[in-house]
Amino acid sequence: MTPKQIFNLQTSSNQELLEAIGVSEGELNSVVLQCYRAFASVSPLHPKGYSGTSGWADGTQAIRAILLPKSWKPTNPKGQPRVVSPGGRYAITVSSGDVNTGNPNQTPQTKNAKGAQTSKSVAFNSRQGDLFRSEASSTVELPSRDDEQMLWILLYYVDLAGEEIRYELSCPVAIGDNGKVDGWSARIIMPAIRLGTPDPFGAPDPEQNLDIPVIPKS
Repeated sequence: MTPKQIFNLQTSSNQELLEAIGVSEGELNSVVLQCYRAFASVSPLHPKGYSGTSGWADGTQAIRAILLPKSWKPTNPKGQPRVVSPGGRYAITVSSGDVNTGNPNQTPQTKNAKGAQTSKSVAFNSRQGDLFRSEASSTVELPSRDDEQMLWILLYYVDLAGEEIRYELSCPVAIGDNGKVDGWSARIIMPAIRLGTPDPFGAPDPEQNLDIPVIPKS
């Protein structure tokens, strides 16, 4: 990608959007598989609802572990775990979605209501219009405010009846009265993963030992 190239969120291809953000389909595929492994490892003896929490937590760890070697940085603004691109322009957070996740003919929502940090990021995204610029330099300092990063949500849904996992990397621009994200300016919808399918991309193991920097509280 050339610096300062402009992309239209509505017309750019999935590959163009992924390259601009700085992630690959294989990396996202591995993260979602890790979400499922954690989801499926929960037993009936665990607390009710823990499968969703476990999938989200391990997915968050996985995306950070995969992207840290590419100079992304983990942050937790107002308690929201995200990982931020080297130039500080983009942030990604992981969330479970509803049954419409990964369906191009339906509009998905996050499974659960979101908090103040997501609301701020959604408001920032909605002010950006249809255009955004690719990273101009990997040495640009991070913005001073975490709500000034374009937030993308890695949304996933485990469909046990359909024996597949559907997922997408999407840019939120609206939140409903129920507190759930329900509007998107762009959706990078990935091919569904059939349950029991190994990672076909051979992306780095998110459970490998990595040096994770300690970020001081602001």
